[in-house]
Amino acid sequence: MRGGAAALGLDASRPRLVLLVFVTLLTGTAVAVAGSIGFIGLVVPNLTRLLVGADHRRAVAAAALLGALVLVWADTAAATWPTVHCPHCLVGNASRYCSRALAQQPRLLVLDEPTNHLDPRHQIAMLELAAALGITVLAALHSLDLAAQYANTVLVLNRGLVCCAGRPRDVFGPELLRDVFGVAGTLLDDPATGAVRLLLRPL
Repeated sequence: MRGGAAALGLDASRPRLVLLVFVTLLTGTAVAVAGSIGFIGLVVPNLTRLLVGADHRRAVAAAALLGALVLVWADTAAATWPTVHCPHCLVGNASRYCSRALAQQPRLLVLDEPTNHLDPRHQIAMLELAAALGITVLAALHSLDLAAQYANTVLVLNRGLVCCAGRPRDVFGPELLRDVFGVAGTLLDDPATGAVRLLLRPL
């Protein structure tokens, strides 16, 4: 192609650069929308043709194998890549999984024990992030105080069945705390934030 353009007296370097930039932006957009699988679908077939030639009998099998290897490598790299630490960031698996979920721009986010194994600072960071998303968040929490602080609506399960649902101030009454959780508690307003706090004590 380059030789043909030169024979016609045309300079193909600039159109090639523009085309390269366009394809790069197009690929980046496709990856942002479709994720890593879309990227593999774009890159692997062309890479396979460079490695094994254009014979489709070999190229199809090689593309399937290479695609699987690249996907496993990408997933492993994403799972083991060091997490950058900053005072307001989450850490470890929590950060990685939240990033993957939020990249899909969901309208509903389901979190299964998101504060499990986190120290208090990162528990608060996790729930502050969830509260600031502006979407519906359904979270399973074992900390009644955190549920009282951050939930608009709490749903209490007892032996796998829903026993009560409503605002934290209405739900976490003395009878429920005693009958379901076997503790006593006091609801109060946090003087610093105005959030509902739940102080627990033995019966």
